[in-house]
Amino acid sequence: MSFDSNRARRIDMTNNLMSTYAGNGVQGSSGDNDLATQAQLNRPTGIVFDDSGNLYIAEQSANNLRRVAAPTPPNATGIISKFTSGFSGPRYVVRDNSGYLYVADTLSNRVLRVDSSGNLSTYAGSSLSGFGGDFGPATAASLNFPRGLAFGLAGELYVTDYGNNRVRRIDANGTITTIAGDGDGSFDGDGGPATSVGVGSPEGIAVDASGNIYIGANNRVRRLNVAESVDVDPDTLHIAGGNWITATIQLAAPRDASQVDPDSVTISALDPVTKAPLAGDMLHRASGAPFTAGPAGTYAQLKYDRATVLSWGASGSTLPVRIEGRFLDGRYFSGDTAITIH
Repeated sequence: MSFDSNRARRIDMTNNLMSTYAGNGVQGSSGDNDLATQAQLNRPTGIVFDDSGNLYIAEQSANNLRRVAAPTPPNATGIISKFTSGFSGPRYVVRDNSGYLYVADTLSNRVLRVDSSGNLSTYAGSSLSGFGGDFGPATAASLNFPRGLAFGLAGELYVTDYGNNRVRRIDANGTITTIAGDGDGSFDGDGGPATSVGVGSPEGIAVDASGNIYIGANNRVRRLNVAESVDVDPDTLHIAGGNWITATIQLAAPRDASQVDPDSVTISALDPVTKAPLAGDMLHRASGAPFTAGPAGTYAQLKYDRATVLSWGASGSTLPVRIEGRFLDGRYFSGDTAITIH
């Protein structure tokens, strides 16, 4: 996509030759229902193909979504038409497995979903510029100039929240969370938890076949390794007295406890309703406490200071918690459970 020359270009990977697929180089929106190479485009940004080979083009300055019909034969020129309109500074476009299109509508601070008839609906963003709404419905959250979009392996949608210096995640149930960036636009944090690093003005985003996420930010490409899920055994951790609690985590093969960085493991209290970590209620492994592998090396027992846990709730209460840590190869793991206080 060539934003300034108002064209969509095609590269023949067999011969390494470039040609114009749509746009005549003149900024504008005329030329519908004719050859795409003779039509004007108006600051084209995002593009995506559907399963039939039709190409959809977001025009940032015209607030349109144009469609170039799949040509026959494939190396011929397709016919262009206006598919739908009503956007406000559309940027990137992606498509899900059901055929819906998703457009980062930057100036309205929303992500819009487009059905096969061109009807628009809000998928994320309340239209209010700002940051907020994590762990709630994505449609009630605040975004700030969303730009990049990419789907993950489980159907979750990742959004680069450009103005907030963050990357947001919308799961299949429509709940939004922040997965990268602490709001600071500076560059820092490589090798640490993604939500504690600076991710400056993130734009493009992609997900590889393993689920790792690549983000264009800080004049770099940053990679976010996906967290691996672990089982927590038992399902509820009981605190029966003494100065320590013991958490046992079970790692799925081929992982084992010898691969865990013992100083990275934490327990965080979670909000009972939203399951969001409670600020300040993170409990690190006590210095000098044992980190031991269990049967077949798949279990690891970690001891924590009991006094902090007792501050989380009254005796007899059960609180949701999250155990997180990092393997020695840099990948993270996470598992949710509960603690019953006695």
